[in-house]
Amino acid sequence: MQGFEKFDLGAGGNTLALRASDVLAGGVRDMVMADGKVQMLVNGANGDVDLLGGSDGWTQGSNTNVGGVTYSVYTNLAGTAELLVEDKVHVTIM
Repeated sequence: MQGFEKFDLGAGGNTLALRASDVLAGGVRDMVMADGKVQMLVNGANGDVDLLGGSDGWTQGSNTNVGGVTYSVYTNLAGTAELLVEDKVHVTIM
């Protein structure tokens, strides 16, 4: 996967599985928050995101608002990748 800085899962209950390396390869540094991290957005009215951990070690931080949409913010253990997931989407850290 390369060059996908934003995913929209829609309302159909779609699932997306990501590793920190996916975010680093396809995201954009400081895309929505100027904090030095490579960021990727996931939108949707329904659906699931599986954060594949292993050594990535995702943690959930505080929520943020971008353009009137509330996102849960997930950061990898190394602090280099940041995934913003719309609050209507279910996230599982695996």
